Amino acid sequence: LLQRLTNIELQTCHRPSILRPSTGTAGQKHSDNLIYCLRARCGEGPVDLVKWFSLTAYDIITELTFGESNGCLDSPDEPWLTVMGARAKTIRWWQFSIYYGFDEIVSRLAPAALTGSRKEHMKMLAGKVQRRLKDTTDRKDFMSYILDNKMEPLSVSELIIMASAFIVAGSGTSARALAATIYFLCQNPEKLYLASDEVRKVFSSEDDITIRDTASLQYLTACIDEAMRMHPPNPSTLPRFVPEGGEVIEGQWVPGGIAVGVHQLSAGLAGWNFAKAKEYHPERWLDVSPGSQFERQDKASVQPFSYGPRSCVGINLAYAEMRLVLAKLLFTFNLESTTDAEGWTSRQKNYLTWEQIPLMIKLSLRT
Repeated sequence: LLQRLTNIELQTCHRPSILRPSTGTAGQKHSDNLIYCLRARCGEGPVDLVKWFSLTAYDIITELTFGESNGCLDSPDEPWLTVMGARAKTIRWWQFSIYYGFDEIVSRLAPAALTGSRKEHMKMLAGKVQRRLKDTTDRKDFMSYILDNKMEPLSVSELIIMASAFIVAGSGTSARALAATIYFLCQNPEKLYLASDEVRKVFSSEDDITIRDTASLQYLTACIDEAMRMHPPNPSTLPRFVPEGGEVIEGQWVPGGIAVGVHQLSAGLAGWNFAKAKEYHPERWLDVSPGSQFERQDKASVQPFSYGPRSCVGINLAYAEMRLVLAKLLFTFNLESTTDAEGWTSRQKNYLTWEQIPLMIKLSLRT
């Protein structure tokens, strides 16, 4: 089933011509709504940007998937994020149970709060899929391309699984990377100044900030890459299985069927891969001059979207969304860290993905 879903996903969603029009419209609309919501709250004290980035990402990906958003930014107190956050904690249970064949037993022993969140998540998605199937409009979204694929039509249950993959991967990854970028920028005011200065020199008004034009923001992109190196959205190993017959990997024979992978958090913080690995230096991702301390680095060791034919098909979408949101945020507001934000990265637990804890940042409108 997973192979079948992946094949259709690659056929329908990896083509830039499909993603560009809907991505631009959805990203523009919901990033504008985010700024509107933050403007209304910036005088009330620090705001939790993890929450607001998650709401924005969820609205964008649901609109891209179903043709209509969830309206999370307009109803920020609805339980969507609670359900999604709790569902992330169930991943460890299901990975363990499926791998060892204990899924029936573990499903009964797992804490009710965790299994309940998974059921609630799937129930919400099932309702959206059913409504989308009844929709006869000709709008283009991810579901429309999947439904138009007559070579391998999917059942309703398969569509729900596919939608879940889109929503979970398409919302959590970008929201976590956005939060990490803001955290590191606020911890390094000189880098925050450079990123803000780049945005404010390129754009003269908020209306000028579009997905197309933010692609030219090299320093801002480097800030995102550096944040994902130090705090990757998926910090664990994304395993691949050695083909039958075995392979030689790094000079060592590995039998077929063995799971192998690179632990992203460890690779990104390893001193043999990166100079000053524990420090935030976006400059390392730009063209560096000969003799620079950042000249020789193993940038290929960091693959936050995985690597190869099973890498994330939404990488371009994620970068476009992150650049757009960050550019609008840095253009509109001055940002400042708070005592509540101190040690934010070290206080998070890892359930394959990071536990979502608040990132309290002080915002003030530019004068």
